[in-house]
Amino acid sequence: MTAASLSAPFVGRPPDRTSVFAPLRLKILCAIQLGEETCVSELWNCLDQSQPVVSQHLAVLKSRKIVSSEVQGNKRVYTICDPFVRAMVNEIVDSVDEVKNKIRSIQKDRA
Repeated sequence: MTAASLSAPFVGRPPDRTSVFAPLRLKILCAIQLGEETCVSELWNCLDQSQPVVSQHLAVLKSRKIVSSEVQGNKRVYTICDPFVRAMVNEIVDSVDEVKNKIRSIQKDRA
């Protein structure tokens, strides 16, 4: 995430991104980002949540214009359309992998 992307001026009213910070919504966003074109059934199976719960969270994210959906064949796939949120989720995903690798390395050296 660059300083420019964090300080870019808003045209009109700033987007409401507070809905992103619910733990399950963060997991949904990470799963969408990692899965690229991810459908709702993949999300609820991956996150071990019911379809209605995942769909409700997606509806909130969609109403805030954080995710968008597109019908592909017989499924609806979701993508992160908010550039700031996409950059934030990428940072989270990248840092989790980096920290996980460092922890494993430290633990391996200790053993």
